[in-house]
Amino acid sequence: WDLGDGTTDGNASPMHTYNQPGSYDVRLTVTTAQGCTADSLFEDLITVHPKPTASFMPDTTIGCVGLPVIFTDTSTPAGNYTCTWSFGDGGISNDPSPASHAYTEPGTYNVMLMVTSEHGCTDDVTMPQLIQVLPSPEPSFIIDPVSGCIPLNVRFDNTTPGQEQQTAFWDLGNGDTDTTLSTSTTYSLPGTYTVSLTMTNALGCSATLTAEDTIHAYGLPVVSFSVEPGAGCAPLAVQFQNTTDPGMIGGCTWDFGDGASSTDCTTSHLYQSPGSFNVSLHVTSPAGCDGDTTLYQIVRVDPSPLADFDFSPWPTDIFHPEVLFQDASSDDVVSWSWIFPQGDPASSVDTMVRVTFPGDEGGDYPVELIVANSHGCTDTLVRLVPVNGIFSVYVPNAFTPNNDGINDLFVPVIKDADVRRYEFIVFDRWGAEIFHSTEIGAGWDGTVNGEEPKSDVYSWKLRVRSSVNAESRSYIGKVVLLR
Repeated sequence: WDLGDGTTDGNASPMHTYNQPGSYDVRLTVTTAQGCTADSLFEDLITVHPKPTASFMPDTTIGCVGLPVIFTDTSTPAGNYTCTWSFGDGGISNDPSPASHAYTEPGTYNVMLMVTSEHGCTDDVTMPQLIQVLPSPEPSFIIDPVSGCIPLNVRFDNTTPGQEQQTAFWDLGNGDTDTTLSTSTTYSLPGTYTVSLTMTNALGCSATLTAEDTIHAYGLPVVSFSVEPGAGCAPLAVQFQNTTDPGMIGGCTWDFGDGASSTDCTTSHLYQSPGSFNVSLHVTSPAGCDGDTTLYQIVRVDPSPLADFDFSPWPTDIFHPEVLFQDASSDDVVSWSWIFPQGDPASSVDTMVRVTFPGDEGGDYPVELIVANSHGCTDTLVRLVPVNGIFSVYVPNAFTPNNDGINDLFVPVIKDADVRRYEFIVFDRWGAEIFHSTEIGAGWDGTVNGEEPKSDVYSWKLRVRSSVNAESRSYIGKVVLLR
């Protein structure tokens, strides 16, 4: 055998190892026992592919936890190899070159690369203790408090392990930063704030913990209100309208300046006494933040006059219907207006006025006095002036019920009687009651049980009480019915 690489072999079926890549011609020459020979040439019978030599290069070999490393295949000869990576921390990848990997735990790691050519030829290489990952800090902190009303003072306590050998950097979200291990700040504006702490150890490794939207600083209510009316006469009813932003109203307390208060957010108040009053409104927001405002001398209550008058004589009667009225109002009164609906005169603007009431009938006559002071405040007083009538009773002694419209009823004529105490009864000659009434002005029409009796003499009885002096009287008599 001529095996094509300079090697021959005399065995019938030889085994041969080709150490160099390439294509080889193989020639077989056979010789018989008689010394006859023959040969055959097999061109390019054997093809030997080159074996790759695995190698790679990291872009870095040392760094902190989270270290990203890019590995580049540098195997020879250059070719389109399939790569299998083992990064030493349990991570395996079949990514083509370049391959990247992040180391999340501290330690020293061996890295292995196995490459396979397109003809299935393989090689691998391991680089021991290639990657060194340094430990990073594990920042942690406590916030107290996490919410409140502005200005909100917040304390940040650093609880990072081993912080004494580390440096700190705080970003407190409000523009403040600090490098002390623990810190504090004041949030002066309402809003939601993010806080971050970055810790760096002696190896130069850093880690950051961020508390997103953790701090809630609540604004204070900007309190405002309106008053209507702001001035008037006592007693003065005032409406208070809370004009604070409705979204900032959780509760309200009013101080009306006269010792009274209210917890209604929109309310009213009645000022009984004159004076100038400061009004305060305290508002608590839904978050529990307080705001208040005071409007000084916002309410002015002017004094009201007191209407009063005297009159004489009292009592009087229809025989003396003239009455003198004299103003007795408070000293601050500057104008007067009298109204006498049933008197003469019917009105007056004087402080003293003489009035004549009707002389034909007694009664209680209304008198109204309206007074005003220099502030334009008024008061009104209405009194009933009694003018007594004269109690009198007249009972006719005959009547003619013939329906001619003249003297058809037998009825007493009474003046100034108490309508609640009246009784009138008519009897026949045998003493039988034939008519009965308790209504003044109701009379007997001369019939008995619907029949018209002949002319005759009848007895009557009358009980009545005076409305002038409450005197009760009884009367009896006879009446002649004429037809």
